[in-house]
Amino acid sequence: MDDLYAEPEPDDFRQGDIFSESLSIWTEDPRPPALRQADTKSRRLFSVHGHDDPPNGGFRWDAEVVPVKAKLGLVIVLTHDCEIENGGNYRYRQVAVIRPFEALIDAGDRLAVIEGRHNGKLYLPECLEVGLPESYVDLRTITTSRRDGLDPGRRILSLSDYGRDALQTAILRYFTEQSEEQDRSDPAG
Repeated sequence: MDDLYAEPEPDDFRQGDIFSESLSIWTEDPRPPALRQADTKSRRLFSVHGHDDPPNGGFRWDAEVVPVKAKLGLVIVLTHDCEIENGGNYRYRQVAVIRPFEALIDAGDRLAVIEGRHNGKLYLPECLEVGLPESYVDLRTITTSRRDGLDPGRRILSLSDYGRDALQTAILRYFTEQSEEQDRSDPAG
Protein backbone atom coordinates (compact mmCIF):
# COMPACT_ATOMS: atom_id res chain seq x y z
CA MET A 1 0.00 0.00 0.00
CA ASP A 2 1.03 3.57 -0.64
CA ASP A 3 2.40 5.41 2.43
CA LEU A 4 -0.85 7.41 2.46
CA TYR A 5 -2.91 4.32 3.35
CA ALA A 6 -3.08 1.75 6.13
CA GLU A 7 -5.11 -1.37 6.81
CA PRO A 8 -8.21 -0.54 8.90
CA GLU A 9 -7.77 -1.60 12.52
CA PRO A 10 -10.59 -3.91 13.64
CA ASP A 11 -12.91 -2.18 16.12
CA ASP A 12 -10.95 1.11 15.81
CA PHE A 13 -13.03 3.85 14.21
CA ARG A 14 -10.94 6.93 13.35
CA GLN A 15 -10.46 10.01 11.25
CA GLY A 16 -9.40 9.07 7.72
CA ASP A 17 -11.42 5.86 7.53
CA ILE A 18 -12.84 5.36 4.03
CA PHE A 19 -16.22 3.72 3.54
CA SER A 20 -17.87 2.46 0.35
CA GLU A 21 -21.58 2.69 -0.41
CA SER A 22 -22.21 5.35 2.24
CA LEU A 23 -24.94 7.94 2.12
CA SER A 24 -24.31 11.67 1.62
CA ILE A 25 -27.30 13.97 1.69
CA TRP A 26 -28.04 17.59 0.88
CA THR A 27 -30.91 19.92 0.19
CA GLU A 28 -30.92 22.53 -2.53
CA ASP A 29 -33.78 24.47 -0.93
CA PRO A 30 -32.75 26.74 1.97
CA ARG A 31 -36.36 26.55 3.20
CA PRO A 32 -37.36 22.96 2.41
CA PRO A 33 -40.93 21.80 2.74
CA ALA A 34 -41.84 19.58 5.68
CA LEU A 35 -43.42 16.18 5.24
CA ARG A 36 -46.07 15.28 7.82
CA GLN A 37 -47.64 11.88 8.37
CA ALA A 38 -51.06 11.12 9.86
CA ASP A 39 -52.44 7.65 10.49
CA THR A 40 -56.13 6.88 10.29
CA LYS A 41 -57.83 3.55 10.97
CA SER A 42 -57.65 2.52 7.34
CA ARG A 43 -54.61 4.28 5.88
CA ARG A 44 -51.57 6.47 6.33
CA LEU A 45 -51.79 10.02 4.95
CA PHE A 46 -48.89 12.28 4.03
CA SER A 47 -48.97 15.99 3.45
CA VAL A 48 -46.27 18.42 2.33
CA HIS A 49 -46.13 21.89 3.87
CA GLY A 50 -44.11 24.77 2.48
CA HIS A 51 -43.49 28.11 4.12
CA ASP A 52 -46.59 29.57 2.47
CA ASP A 53 -48.71 26.64 3.72
CA PRO A 54 -47.52 25.79 7.28
CA PRO A 55 -48.90 22.74 9.09
CA ASN A 56 -51.35 23.10 11.96
CA GLY A 57 -49.36 24.21 14.98
CA GLY A 58 -46.51 25.53 12.79
CA PHE A 59 -43.18 23.98 11.93
CA ARG A 60 -41.09 22.06 14.47
CA TRP A 61 -37.65 22.36 12.92
CA ASP A 62 -36.02 20.24 15.58
CA ALA A 63 -38.02 17.22 14.36
CA GLU A 64 -39.23 17.88 10.81
CA VAL A 65 -38.88 15.36 7.99
CA VAL A 66 -37.78 17.10 4.79
CA PRO A 67 -37.04 15.89 1.27
CA VAL A 68 -33.34 15.68 0.46
CA LYS A 69 -31.14 14.55 -2.39
CA ALA A 70 -28.81 11.66 -1.68
CA LYS A 71 -25.81 9.90 -3.16
CA LEU A 72 -24.48 6.48 -2.28
CA GLY A 73 -20.72 6.30 -2.73
CA LEU A 74 -17.30 6.63 -1.15
CA VAL A 75 -16.86 8.86 1.91
CA ILE A 76 -14.03 9.66 4.32
CA VAL A 77 -14.40 10.41 8.03
CA LEU A 78 -13.39 13.99 8.88
CA THR A 79 -14.28 13.94 12.59
CA HIS A 80 -11.11 14.09 14.69
CA ASP A 81 -10.22 11.11 16.88
CA CYS A 82 -10.55 13.04 20.16
CA GLU A 83 -14.18 13.82 19.29
CA ILE A 84 -14.81 10.20 18.35
CA GLU A 85 -13.38 8.94 21.65
CA ASN A 86 -15.19 11.41 23.94
CA GLY A 87 -18.69 10.40 24.98
CA GLY A 88 -20.40 13.76 24.35
CA ASN A 89 -19.75 13.58 20.61
CA TYR A 90 -19.94 9.82 20.30
CA ARG A 91 -23.05 9.70 18.10
CA TYR A 92 -22.20 12.12 15.28
CA ARG A 93 -19.63 12.01 12.50
CA GLN A 94 -18.74 14.34 9.67
CA VAL A 95 -17.80 12.76 6.38
CA ALA A 96 -16.83 14.18 3.01
CA VAL A 97 -17.58 12.71 -0.40
CA ILE A 98 -14.75 11.08 -2.33
CA ARG A 99 -15.05 11.79 -6.05
CA PRO A 100 -13.35 10.09 -9.02
CA PHE A 101 -10.29 12.01 -10.18
CA GLU A 102 -11.33 11.55 -13.81
CA ALA A 103 -14.28 13.89 -13.14
CA LEU A 104 -11.81 16.81 -13.03
CA ILE A 105 -11.71 17.98 -16.64
CA ASP A 106 -9.28 20.91 -16.45
CA ALA A 107 -5.61 19.84 -16.58
CA GLY A 108 -4.61 22.79 -14.37
CA ASP A 109 -7.09 21.70 -11.70
CA ARG A 110 -5.81 18.13 -11.89
CA LEU A 111 -2.21 19.22 -11.40
CA ALA A 112 -3.16 21.57 -8.53
CA VAL A 113 -5.01 18.74 -6.75
CA ILE A 114 -2.11 16.29 -7.19
CA GLU A 115 0.39 18.87 -5.92
CA GLY A 116 -1.82 19.78 -2.95
CA ARG A 117 -2.41 23.36 -4.10
CA HIS A 118 -6.19 23.15 -4.62
CA ASN A 119 -8.15 24.46 -1.64
CA GLY A 120 -10.96 22.05 -0.77
CA LYS A 121 -9.64 18.97 -2.58
CA LEU A 122 -7.23 16.33 -1.30
CA TYR A 123 -5.71 13.92 -3.81
CA LEU A 124 -6.05 10.18 -3.16
CA PRO A 125 -3.98 7.87 -5.37
CA GLU A 126 -5.61 4.62 -6.43
CA CYS A 127 -5.45 1.59 -4.15
CA LEU A 128 -6.24 -1.38 -6.34
CA GLU A 129 -6.20 -3.85 -3.43
CA VAL A 130 -9.56 -2.45 -2.20
CA GLY A 131 -10.95 -1.08 -5.47
CA LEU A 132 -10.30 2.62 -4.74
CA PRO A 133 -9.79 4.43 -8.04
CA GLU A 134 -7.63 7.53 -8.34
CA SER A 135 -9.82 10.04 -6.45
CA TYR A 136 -10.01 13.20 -4.40
CA VAL A 137 -11.70 14.20 -1.16
CA ASP A 138 -14.17 17.00 -1.86
CA LEU A 139 -14.24 19.11 1.32
CA ARG A 140 -17.09 21.18 -0.12
CA THR A 141 -19.42 18.18 0.40
CA ILE A 142 -19.54 17.51 4.12
CA THR A 143 -22.41 15.53 5.63
CA THR A 144 -23.11 14.95 9.31
CA SER A 145 -24.43 11.52 10.12
CA ARG A 146 -24.89 9.27 13.10
CA ARG A 147 -22.13 6.81 13.78
CA ASP A 148 -24.42 3.87 13.06
CA GLY A 149 -24.96 5.37 9.60
CA LEU A 150 -21.46 4.17 8.72
CA ASP A 151 -21.57 0.40 8.27
CA PRO A 152 -18.32 -1.14 9.63
CA GLY A 153 -18.59 -3.80 6.93
CA ARG A 154 -18.18 -1.08 4.29
CA ARG A 155 -14.92 0.33 5.69
CA ILE A 156 -12.43 -0.46 2.95
CA LEU A 157 -9.34 1.53 3.92
CA SER A 158 -7.82 3.92 6.45
CA LEU A 159 -5.36 6.72 6.06
CA SER A 160 -1.93 6.22 7.62
CA ASP A 161 -0.64 8.74 10.17
CA TYR A 162 1.01 10.53 7.25
CA GLY A 163 -2.29 10.49 5.33
CA ARG A 164 -4.22 11.78 8.34
CA ASP A 165 -1.74 14.66 8.67
CA ALA A 166 -2.37 15.47 4.98
CA LEU A 167 -6.14 15.33 5.57
CA GLN A 168 -5.91 17.60 8.63
CA THR A 169 -3.77 20.09 6.69
CA ALA A 170 -6.28 20.07 3.81
CA ILE A 171 -9.18 20.66 6.23
CA LEU A 172 -7.33 23.52 7.95
CA ARG A 173 -6.42 25.15 4.64
CA TYR A 174 -9.96 24.83 3.35
CA PHE A 175 -11.64 26.38 6.37
CA THR A 176 -9.05 29.12 6.86
CA GLU A 177 -8.58 29.74 3.12
CA GLN A 178 -4.85 29.52 3.63
CA SER A 179 -2.60 28.45 0.77
CA GLU A 180 0.53 26.31 0.87
CA GLU A 181 2.58 29.36 -0.11
CA GLN A 182 1.25 31.26 2.95
CA ASP A 183 2.24 28.32 5.16
CA ARG A 184 5.86 28.51 3.95
CA SER A 185 6.26 32.28 3.97
CA ASP A 186 4.57 33.26 7.24
CA PRO A 187 4.51 30.83 10.15
CA ALA A 188 1.87 32.94 11.87
CA GLY A 189 -0.42 32.60 8.84
